[in-house]
Amino acid sequence: MSASSKPLAITVDRLAFVKAKIADLRDEETKLKQVLIDSDESFVESDFFRCTIVACHGRPIVNWQAIAMKFNPSRQIISGNTTHGIDFVQVRVVARKTS
Repeated sequence: MSASSKPLAITVDRLAFVKAKIADLRDEETKLKQVLIDSDESFVESDFFRCTIVACHGRPIVNWQAIAMKFNPSRQIISGNTTHGIDFVQVRVVARKTS
């Protein structure tokens, strides 16, 4: 590791630490939500917050690609009606393997 990459290594370590804390908080959030769901209440109020608990039906999802393929479209029709999303940058952090 070069001397100039040391600050970035510190940034990687900090990012991994923050992501681990977020994962722990998400786990706690899931457990707390389940307590509220299991209460069978429709709302709960505290001194500072009001929480509503509502069962929601999933939204319908139509597989338009499968429907379109039933009509056997040409490659030109498919490519003429295909767009691409906006480019983005992804940052991943994984634990290093130690020897």
